[in-house]
Amino acid sequence: MSEAAALQGAAEVGSGPAAIAPAPAAIAGKAGGESLRALKEGALLLLELAALWGINKAGYTLVARLEIPLPGNVAGMLLLFGLLCAGVVPARLFERSSTLLARHLPFFFVPIAVGLINLAGTVLSQGWLLLIVLVGSAAVGLCTTGWVAQILSRLKARP
Repeated sequence: MSEAAALQGAAEVGSGPAAIAPAPAAIAGKAGGESLRALKEGALLLLELAALWGINKAGYTLVARLEIPLPGNVAGMLLLFGLLCAGVVPARLFERSSTLLARHLPFFFVPIAVGLINLAGTVLSQGWLLLIVLVGSAAVGLCTTGWVAQILSRLKARP
């Protein structure tokens, strides 16, 4: 019996004052159904990730064929964005994979951190320039976003 089936059975046993333990056959049936559902969920997750990988590769191919001065992964994201906005691909098709990738997002920053450690001397000697650029670009981005939001709210408030 799987751990999930055992926990489900325990929850059913303790769910009420006069709860009766489920029959062993019922527990075995639930375990088989749960494992089948988990297998289906895993297969769907792999299909979603394969589709995202395919869209990414399509972006790289598009950039290479059209000789566009744009990174391939950015072209892939723009392609996915276009497909989602046009309704060709519904957003619900990528719910599992987006949840998984967002949950493990910090893991994707590990290579960046390792690169910074390898370049510690450069960061220490030129870090003040990096800090100025980061603070400046953040300020420009925040100010631009605020101004656009104010303009849009004024336009929306007009009758």
